[in-house]
Amino acid sequence: LAATVLPTNPVDGTSHFYAFDWGSVHFVALDSNQSLAAGSSQLEWLEADLAASSAEWRVLFFHHPPYSSSKHGSNETLRAALTPILDRHHVDLVFNGHDHDYERTRPMAGGVVADASAGPDYVDAAGTVFVVTGGGGQTLYAAGTSDFTAVSESSFHFVQVDVHGRALVVTAIRLDGSVLDRFSLSKTR
Repeated sequence: LAATVLPTNPVDGTSHFYAFDWGSVHFVALDSNQSLAAGSSQLEWLEADLAASSAEWRVLFFHHPPYSSSKHGSNETLRAALTPILDRHHVDLVFNGHDHDYERTRPMAGGVVADASAGPDYVDAAGTVFVVTGGGGQTLYAAGTSDFTAVSESSFHFVQVDVHGRALVVTAIRLDGSVLDRFSLSKTR
């Protein structure tokens, strides 16, 4: 028996991409191995799904990072396809893997840094924060930095997200229990 049953989507009835709400957070899983090109069924579904959500927080997760300074680098095709939708629907946070390290961006909008601050606390962030969290067990890659990087480190880690009403706190924790990164997003509007 399967230990986990994933939601399905109404487009093709699979669990390749799906969405669900947990408390005040709307989570969206995408399949970055399938087409996310303009006009693709997955991209059209994403647009409609985010437009229908009234959740306080919007969080996406998928494999290939639009922003990364490590081995594989940024996926520019995904960035171009997703940026207008993420901006239009005020997506707060995106989690990715693929590169085996940790990297957090500054808030991004329109494909550029929207807030030059490295944080760690953002109030009414002007864009989406992207987190590569690929330090879960495979061989690590060297961490790099780019103009969009707030924090980057090559270490084994896990990420904890705590939501307290209009505040969201993300903590990256190394295997020895020390904090690699902690940042918060808060909303006043």
